[in-house]
This record gives sequence, C-alpha cells and structure tokens, in this order.
Amino acid sequence: MDFIEVASWFLGGALSYSFMSKFMGYYHAVIILSDVTEHLLKMIGTVVEDVSYIRTMKYDSLSKMDIPEEEIENIMKIDEKVYYNWKTSIIVKLISNYPRKFRYLLTFHSWDGAMEELDKIYKKESR
Repeated sequence: MDFIEVASWFLGGALSYSFMSKFMGYYHAVIILSDVTEHLLKMIGTVVEDVSYIRTMKYDSLSKMDIPEEEIENIMKIDEKVYYNWKTSIIVKLISNYPRKFRYLLTFHSWDGAMEELDKIYKKESR
C-alpha cells in the first residue's frame, strides 16, 4: 500500500466516523425529545384534570354558600373563558419554546390536537 491509498482509507474512515457520529447524536436527540414531549403531555393532562376537579369543588362550595344561581353561572362563564385561554396558552408556550430544528416532531398545534396525541399515547401504553 502506498501513502495515497493509506491516506484515502484514513480520510474515508474519518469522514464515515464523523457522519455516523453526527447521525447517531441527532437520532438520540430525536428519541429523547420525543420521550420528553410525551411526558410533558401527560403532565399537562394531569394538571388539567386537577384544575377541572378544583373548579367542580369551587362551584359546589359556591352553591352551599347560598350565592344566587345567576351569579354562580356568571362565575362559571368567566372561569370557562379563563380556562380555555389557559389551556391554549400552555400549548402555544410549549410549541414556541420547543427547539426550532425539532418542531417537525410535534404532531399537534392546538389544545385539541395535543389531547388527541395524549389519547394515542395512553392507547399505545395500554397495549
């Protein structure tokens, strides 16, 4: 083997290693980020369940306090708007803080889409 042949094999090996190293790093980042996203959606789902339960307790308490039904309904309407805005805000913030080069991994762009994805996650885990 002459020097040029050895050098070309070395260069080919170095380029192959560099490419495979970057590819594997990217692949692992995708796997980790996908897993983290699933866990974030589960956490968001749990928090929303808790907030819904707290809202129910709030309305039950208001009913027991002899507050007029009309006033309770007004409170419920306001709470529903705030609740909707809060849920929408969570998803907007999640998407805007997601790493730009990995946003293609997100399969949702709204609250309803996020909850559909969460349903898929739970169905996949129940198999």
